[in-house]
Amino acid sequence: MLANVVTQFAGVLALELVVGFIPGASIIAAGVVNFGVIYVAGLIFLKALTEIFKAGINPEQMTGEQMKKQFSDAAKAVNVKSAFSEAKSAFNEMKKEGSLNEKGKNIDIDS
Repeated sequence: MLANVVTQFAGVLALELVVGFIPGASIIAAGVVNFGVIYVAGLIFLKALTEIFKAGINPEQMTGEQMKKQFSDAAKAVNVKSAFSEAKSAFNEMKKEGSLNEKGKNIDIDS
């Protein structure tokens, strides 16, 4: 399943590269793709942490292998296509209402 996630991300990034040759469209495509990747990664992370805490496990006492398995299981539980669709809808809604512009307005990426 993790291989499917990586393959889908690679496909999306390849699409971003192709669209990159179209002026203006590359910025929008990059924004949607990056938003989607972060959205899906966040879902996987939250799913893994939720399962860890629901089981009453202290994450600091988990081995690397236990953590890897937990995140692998979480990745299997997340429907990546559906999550990308949700991310695209959220991105478009935030763009439409203007909140997308407000979120990073005061962030200085040079420092």
